[in-house]
Amino acid sequence: GDGTTSLQAQVPVGAQTGAITVANANGSGTTPTFTVLAPKIYLSDSVMDFGNVTPGSSAVMQYQVWAQDLVAGAGVTVNVGGLPGPYTVSLSPTEGFAKTINITENIFDNSLDPTVVYVKYTPTSEGPATATITHSTQDAAVETLSVNGESNAPMPVELLSFKAVNKAREVTLLWETASEKDNSHFEVEMAANSEAGFTRIGKVNSKAGTSAVRTNYLLKYNLSDAGTHYFRLKQVDLDGTATYSKVVAVEIEATTGAKVVVAPNPLNYNSKVIIAADAYGKASLVLHSMAGKQLYQKTVEVKQGPNEIQLPLYDQLQNGLYILTVELQGQRHQVKVVKQ
Repeated sequence: GDGTTSLQAQVPVGAQTGAITVANANGSGTTPTFTVLAPKIYLSDSVMDFGNVTPGSSAVMQYQVWAQDLVAGAGVTVNVGGLPGPYTVSLSPTEGFAKTINITENIFDNSLDPTVVYVKYTPTSEGPATATITHSTQDAAVETLSVNGESNAPMPVELLSFKAVNKAREVTLLWETASEKDNSHFEVEMAANSEAGFTRIGKVNSKAGTSAVRTNYLLKYNLSDAGTHYFRLKQVDLDGTATYSKVVAVEIEATTGAKVVVAPNPLNYNSKVIIAADAYGKASLVLHSMAGKQLYQKTVEVKQGPNEIQLPLYDQLQNGLYILTVELQGQRHQVKVVKQ
């Protein structure tokens, strides 16, 4: 009626773009450039890594697949390649795992909406395991997902950390396990320097023996000698098998003697004598004028660490310079004191 004619044309397999020339007795004409819409599969990932999974257990990971311009009635086939192995796939996270699945749902207008595919890794023996999962449909290039996994039996004791903390020459050894299997006890060993051998300084029994939860341990040890001290942990199984941790070090500074300070100085009503002592003992305090006259004397007991002693003479002292002498542990300390 309107003088137009509809034509259907078949193009060669593999053709992507081009134009069609139509000719008859009255002449010829060329169509606009056409584009062949080839089916295409897309994956959210190209590699999947399960890490380490204990033999006899399983782990599940997921990815997404979608497709466009599918052939009418076609779906997408997901296949785990290779011999029967530890990998299977499913559209459910809990059931239906198999080596091959066909996706025929979620397809609208010849396009597959993003669909979650679950991959289960179930190793039965130790060692690495790899596989290639292929995704195919009619007239489309195959898309692949590489899957990697490792399977190793857990160590009898998985040690997360081991450290040593020094406070006033008391060393606290702290360690934490992630899991334990047939664990008997731990032995803490110390070497007094880099050339000395390790000797046992303490033993701590396992809290669980066998456990899959984190467990914390500690041991305290007092040090008297200055220098670098090295510690390591010896873990002993019920059958006597032993393994060692890394070595940690603690630096003990040499004793520098007591320290004496008067603060505030110049004096005020709140001035105190502050004595930092290395150990418990008795301290003798004597205050002299510059002419050598004794104005104040007191003996006090001091503990290890800082000690504060009030100076009660502020109202009795004239402005000027004084000498405070403190004797402690056989040592004499002198501090100049000013009143303004």
